[in-house]
Amino acid sequence: LNMGRIVVDVDGVNLSELINKVSENGYLLRVVDKSDQHATSTPPPLTTLTCIRCSTAHITETDNAWLYSLSHQTNDDGESEWIHFTGSGYLLRTDAWS
Repeated sequence: LNMGRIVVDVDGVNLSELINKVSENGYLLRVVDKSDQHATSTPPPLTTLTCIRCSTAHITETDNAWLYSLSHQTNDDGESEWIHFTGSGYLLRTDAWS
C-alpha cells in the first residue's frame, strides 16, 4: 500500500469482476496502463455511521458465534444489515432500523 494505491500484475484476474467487487464494497479502483502512470479522481464523500465497535477478544465464544452468524445473513431489506464482521470483531450499527 502506498497512500491507498496498490499496484497489481496478476495473470488470470478478470479486471471487470475485480472492479465491480471493489465498487460494491464502496471503494474506488482505477486501472492505468503503466506502473509509473498516476490515476487521479475525486474521492467519494465521507460517510459516518453511529455504531459500537466490539473486539472478539472481549466477548464470549457464544456471543462471537451468534454475532458471526447474524453478520453473515443476507437479506434484501435495504439498511437492515446492522452487524458487520471486520475480521477481528464487529461493528454494531445503532442507527439501523430493525
